[in-house]
Amino acid sequence: MLFLGYPYKAASNPVFYVKLALIGLGLALAVKIRAAVLAAPAPDMNRARRLASASLGAWGGAILAGRLLAYTFTWLRVGVPGGF
Repeated sequence: MLFLGYPYKAASNPVFYVKLALIGLGLALAVKIRAAVLAAPAPDMNRARRLASASLGAWGGAILAGRLLAYTFTWLRVGVPGGF
């Protein structure tokens, strides 16, 4: 939805790509947690804690990157300072 509203704003902002990467990492960790912890008959609790910490870090980073998007853009629309 962010990309549809202002595509030039999102495409010119590296924080947008960081946010997408962190969301992808969070989803991959969720799949890994489901397979290694929830579906295992006797899960390794140390691994479960590491995966949970990494997942919380990824989602927290995605939230932080989303909040920073408002302050780190270079273009809002085509034709505004510097043109395109």
